[in-house]
Amino acid sequence: MPPVESRKNCFPMCVVWCPLPMITWLFPPIGHVGIAYSDGLITDFLGSRFIHRGSLGFGAVARYWRLDPGKVTDGAGGAQTFDTCVRRAESLFNTCEYYNLFGNNCHQYAAHAMNLAGYQGKRDWNMVHVAANVLIKGRWVSPWAAAKTWGPFCVAVVACAATGAWGFLQGLAFAFAVLVAYFSSYSFGVADPARKLYQTPNSVDAYSEGEVMGMQMHNVSASPDEEPPLPPGRSIG
Repeated sequence: MPPVESRKNCFPMCVVWCPLPMITWLFPPIGHVGIAYSDGLITDFLGSRFIHRGSLGFGAVARYWRLDPGKVTDGAGGAQTFDTCVRRAESLFNTCEYYNLFGNNCHQYAAHAMNLAGYQGKRDWNMVHVAANVLIKGRWVSPWAAAKTWGPFCVAVVACAATGAWGFLQGLAFAFAVLVAYFSSYSFGVADPARKLYQTPNSVDAYSEGEVMGMQMHNVSASPDEEPPLPPGRSIG
């Protein structure tokens, strides 16, 4: 397995994380995630039927959780099987899945790839599992990345302590508790990993440029109210 090289944006077989502007400043554990192939290529779910490749869409990787190829239980296991599962997840999310910040989001995409791989023998990974493991097991790429993530929040805490504005911190704590409760209830009560596993094709073929152009054109025979399909994700940069 190639080594992690953050300067080259190479994170082989990792779940990668970066802060979200403003949101992470208030709630440091919350951010954007992607999942990388065994060669280090990062993929992330950025919008409806669109997988972005090559980097995280909201900035440089700040934290990563490296996965163990020995814990891939689908098929023959190992890094090659893992890559196939990530590509299958890409295919499903590029063609079928609509983005929802409060539901079917970037965490769900990473979780689905792990479900396909049967990582650690599990087929029920969800956004809470992914977020918790990145928070607990994730490694910072540098001290500066940690400082940029937690710095604004720490400044706010110090400012509130100095001015006695404890109500602001209490409000943040309450909002964070509500978010945790919501995403937990969605993940364990609403999300249906089995449905995505059933819908995911067993094999994937590369899209030709003609197919990409075709997806960008509206079918003239379709209903005028029908939304044209979006193109699959392509490498950027």
